[in-house]
Order: sequence, then C-alpha cells, then structure tokens
Amino acid sequence: MSKKEIIHEAYIEALKGKLEKAQASYEIAKRDTIEAEGRMVTRYDSTKTETAWLADGYLKEVKELQQCIVNIQEGKQFANISDQVSIEIIAGAEYERTVKYELSRTENSAVSENLMLNIIGSAVGDVILVEENKRHFEYHIKDIQKGNPQGKISVGSVVALLDEYGDREEYYIVNYVGGMEITAEDSDVFCISKQTPIARVLLGKEKGEEVVLSVNGEEKFLIEDIL
Repeated sequence: MSKKEIIHEAYIEALKGKLEKAQASYEIAKRDTIEAEGRMVTRYDSTKTETAWLADGYLKEVKELQQCIVNIQEGKQFANISDQVSIEIIAGAEYERTVKYELSRTENSAVSENLMLNIIGSAVGDVILVEENKRHFEYHIKDIQKGNPQGKISVGSVVALLDEYGDREEYYIVNYVGGMEITAEDSDVFCISKQTPIARVLLGKEKGEEVVLSVNGEEKFLIEDIL
C-alpha cells in the first residue's frame, strides 16, 4: 500500500472516530432534552429549548459525517483540477447560457479564479451561488468530464511543503471534513478541506513552485512533493 493510500485510509478512520463522538454527544443531548421536559418549573425555563438546539446540531453533524463516509467509500465523482465541467448559468432567476470550462489556472483559462475554486468539489446536479462583478449568479453543474491532474495539486493530493528554514509540512487536501491530523509512515499529515485558504492557494500548483501562505503571518513555502 502506498503512502497516499495509507493516508486515505487513515482519513476515513478519523472520520469514523469523529462520527462516533458526534453520535455519543447526540444521544446525551437528546436524553438531556427529554429530562428537561420533566423538570421545567416555569415557562421562562429555556433549558429544554437549549438542549434541543444542541441535539439538533449534533444530529446534523452525524448526518453530514455519515454522508461523507458513504461518498468516499462509493467513490462519488466530483469536479477537480483539469476536469471539463458543463454548467448552466442563471442570473436574476433567468437562464443565460450553458458553458463548458476546463478547471485550470493557466493564463488563457476561460473560467475565473473565484468560480473555479467554487466549482471544485461539486458534483453533477449541485447548485453553486457565486457573486461576480457585483452580480449574483446561480450555477447548475450539468456534466463533469474527468481530466488528468497529473503533476498538479488537486483535491485528493498529499502536498509536502518546505518553509524558508527547511522545515517540512504535509497536507492532505480533502473534499469533505478537514481539521484533523493523522499519522502515516512516521510523519504527521494535516487534513485540510478544499475551502481552506491554504488549499485554495495550492490547488492547481505544481512541484517546484513557490507559494505564499498565511500560516503564522505570511510565509514562503516551496512545493517539495505531490502525491
């Protein structure tokens, strides 16, 4: 099993662990809501309402994590760097046109940087709401034709960065829940979602490029490797 496969499996296990905690927290909050019903003294007692809100929040997290795990295990297709994506453009509730974009950061790219970063990670049938040039647009994803992101950082890439002092950091760019650190082959890898500022800077970049990231203030990093 390659290092990238090990990281991928460790990420799924981390999601399952997060799901177990969310399920346990939901059961506790649900029990507290039921108990609050029996001990309310006055109509001004907000305990039941507050515990119900808490339970609803945990239930939402449980459902989202369950869906994430299903999507990963079933290999749900989503738009990524180098893919050709057909979208319907709706502006002011009126259909404008259907266009096809290649998701890239080349100088002659027809898709704007903002729109590209919003499309990445979306699936066929999704609706994206984006503001561009002071206008609000609704984009319907109609079709995704997979490209070849070889050599470019994309969702699913493991990226090794070197800072100006030679210290090494590894990031796994995921399409779903980030904010988790996992260990693979004796190295720590931080999972970051595609929406994070770091991921949005890295997507589409290549090995050997320098990037500026706002980690602890602005720092320069060299992209040492991409898995």
